[in-house]
Amino acid sequence: MKKFKSVRQKFKSYTDAEKEIDIDGDGINSDELDEAPYIASDMDIVKSILDKIESDLHRLHVKKQFERGWPMVQQLAKMAGYKVTKKAQAKNRTFRYDLKK
Repeated sequence: MKKFKSVRQKFKSYTDAEKEIDIDGDGINSDELDEAPYIASDMDIVKSILDKIESDLHRLHVKKQFERGWPMVQQLAKMAGYKVTKKAQAKNRTFRYDLKK
């Protein structure tokens, strides 16, 4: 995926010759971007972000590398008002409890 700086430079160097190649008129050729922008409602954006996180964690779990994703799980739990631990739990089990306020 292109960095914002390189895309911004592409807009600045936009010439008439590139206009003929450019299909949608945004200054970026379609083969230069790895993914398209996503416009949706607020909750759909949240859902898409959480789906991506879930798929990343699932991929790590399948590869038996879940420990690499454990800090992310702890951060998400903290944001939700929980704490998670694997101490004194069976293999592939996690204990979740509420944080005291």
